[in-house]
Amino acid sequence: MLQPRPSAPTRLRDVLAEALLYSFLAAAVLWPLPTAMATAVPMGTEKVATVPFAMAWSFWWQADRLAAGLQGYWQAPIFFPTDGTFALSETNTLGSLLMAPVVLATGSAALGHNLFLLLALTLNGLTTSRFLQALGLGRLVAVVTGVGVLMLPLPHQEIGVLPLVPVFGIVASLHALWSWTRDPGWRLGVRVGLCLAATYLLCFQYALFLAIVVAALGWLFLEKRFLAPRPLGSLVLAGALAAGCVAPVVLAQTRTVKEEAGFVRKESKVRKLAAKPRHFARTPWKQAVAPPGIPVAKKPGWKAFFPGSGRVLLALLGLVWGLGLPRRVRWAWFFGGGSLLAYAMALGPWLEVGGNNLWALVVEVLPGYGKVRSVNRWAVIFQLFVVLLAGFGLQSLQDRLTGRAPSGGDAGLHPARGRRRLITGVAFAVLALLCMVEIVPPQQVLRDVPSKQTHAAWGEWVRQNTPHDAVLAFLPFSDGGNVADYEQDAAWMLLTPVHGRTMVNGYSSYFPKPFRALKKKLKEFPTIDGVDGLRELGVTHVVMEQEALPEHLIADYPVVEEALTILFRDDVAGVDVYALD
Repeated sequence: MLQPRPSAPTRLRDVLAEALLYSFLAAAVLWPLPTAMATAVPMGTEKVATVPFAMAWSFWWQADRLAAGLQGYWQAPIFFPTDGTFALSETNTLGSLLMAPVVLATGSAALGHNLFLLLALTLNGLTTSRFLQALGLGRLVAVVTGVGVLMLPLPHQEIGVLPLVPVFGIVASLHALWSWTRDPGWRLGVRVGLCLAATYLLCFQYALFLAIVVAALGWLFLEKRFLAPRPLGSLVLAGALAAGCVAPVVLAQTRTVKEEAGFVRKESKVRKLAAKPRHFARTPWKQAVAPPGIPVAKKPGWKAFFPGSGRVLLALLGLVWGLGLPRRVRWAWFFGGGSLLAYAMALGPWLEVGGNNLWALVVEVLPGYGKVRSVNRWAVIFQLFVVLLAGFGLQSLQDRLTGRAPSGGDAGLHPARGRRRLITGVAFAVLALLCMVEIVPPQQVLRDVPSKQTHAAWGEWVRQNTPHDAVLAFLPFSDGGNVADYEQDAAWMLLTPVHGRTMVNGYSSYFPKPFRALKKKLKEFPTIDGVDGLRELGVTHVVMEQEALPEHLIADYPVVEEALTILFRDDVAGVDVYALD
């Protein structure tokens, strides 16, 4: 039996070469985004730009707060008068703060958003390659498997929801934990803590999923030597460092959830968004080689989590190969068991255990898990672990095809040489690459962000002629409950740098009660009930779209007209600014 090769030493030029390869691939799969980095955002599978706009806005807001010394970080200028509005959804804190210098230097939230998207895809591949090489896999296999992780279907389905794209935090955390098990010292304890914190600050949900997987399967790596003072102390240091880094975020989220009464995820909603077994048997886009029985979802944005036939076959081969090697057996069990766990957790309330659904059981045991709305996103862990096992499968194939002699003999295998070795190696590389890119998303659709130049006139007027604590309401108000109904609200959010004032409008994964109450009162606007609702929330000025709410329409309602005084008309942007008396 072939013995695993020792990991190769890390060379800077190799890392840079791999990073360049992955960055080129990321740019290619996001094309034509590289041609409009500062002016548009990619839609992914989103039909409307609501979520991409909100994601880009979060990059501006966090850059703005960094420039202000993080003062008022959680008091985002949306959903007035609700406190802590920025803690109501994923913030992608680490990505936004990394890109803050770009946003502050250029004034383009879209550029910061898009650069981080490219960086995230690049690091998805690079961290995977480095991890697998550390486990002793060959460089070619590791690099190709990195391509597979870069091309994971679910992150590309969720490109519009940027925090769901970076899986590199998960991979880097697993790498750090593995390194710690080999040399459980203080330096690696610091690395573990920083990687775990980074995972949380990139995506709260992914960090929670990773914690559950490690808690459930981490025992596979436990050894008696870890009970010594030095390993235990370094592990405590890792936990303390991770907790210290994420504590400000966790505390703000906890406080907001407690203060915002009713912030719960109903089981009916979770059940609706949870996966079903059939969702793991279809793909979002066509496979390069489509076997029978694996259909393509009618819409790519639908739940479709099959990672690809070639990858699944290689993963099964890799599982068998890993279970047969002493130095791979624990990782084979971990990736295999983690895949099954992720599959089960993605089903959520649909999976019954002893008469109780799995979701309810976990919610009882794990505080905070009940706040997770889309448990189907566990599918990313499933896909990731399948591809990592596929890397094992590729390594077993390479060893058999090209031959590799372990130390002390050839174990009955005769390495291919000369021309035969070259041909076999090229054929293997082509086959491996085809398996890892067997599901390719179509060319990206871009959506231009709102133009600051178009809205400059009314925005500057508001800055110069209203107090700093003025509160704006943008009308007409959203009257529906779908994400498409909030696209204009997300566009208004992106224009906050233009007018610099707080607004009652907004978009996030959770809408606070004051916003929902005002929304009901403004459903038939213009009405006096709507005006009273605006007053009750402290609105001082109203910005109305001329096409939907022209000035003559307001004049048709004398009671409403008495409460509103037009102050500025901007025919270029198509809006009127009113004072609310």
